[in-house]
Amino acid sequence: MSVEAAVDRALHRLCVALAAGGGLVLCGLVMLTVVSVLGREAAGLPWLGSMLGPVNGDFELVELGVAVAVFSFLPYCHISRRNVAVEVFTWGASPRRLMWLRLAGDVMLALLAIVMTRQLALGALDLHRFGETTMVLAIPVWWGYPPAIFAMGLLVVVTVWTSWRGAADLARGHGY
Repeated sequence: MSVEAAVDRALHRLCVALAAGGGLVLCGLVMLTVVSVLGREAAGLPWLGSMLGPVNGDFELVELGVAVAVFSFLPYCHISRRNVAVEVFTWGASPRRLMWLRLAGDVMLALLAIVMTRQLALGALDLHRFGETTMVLAIPVWWGYPPAIFAMGLLVVVTVWTSWRGAADLARGHGY
């Protein structure tokens, strides 16, 4: 197996694992939401109302969890080329032109991912320094940032890798 194929395989596995983790977080949030909604409904019943109720801070947990999940899907979407594409502008383009456009998109996304990762890290440091917490559960807000920063860091690695692969394939005269 070539070095490129080994790196592709390792990055793909890491991206799949991260996306699966994000999926598990979303499943947990769905269950939390169902329990909370059922608890709200049961709270109105005379014989269960004193024992059941909504989950306190459910909206805070959902907010943090969804943010983490969304960031965890980004590297997988890019490495598997499953991002949303608008093909109106590329319809009928030559394979070489498509390779150049893909490379340009990879480079632009790499630059954006670098900036976003930096800004997330700076935001996490500020939130940690000022001790901002959620209103109901008093969860430190910065706790949601490390998983997002990790996911964005992986997106940086993936986009730099796909940019390098695209440039190498263009130089060799074939697509990827």
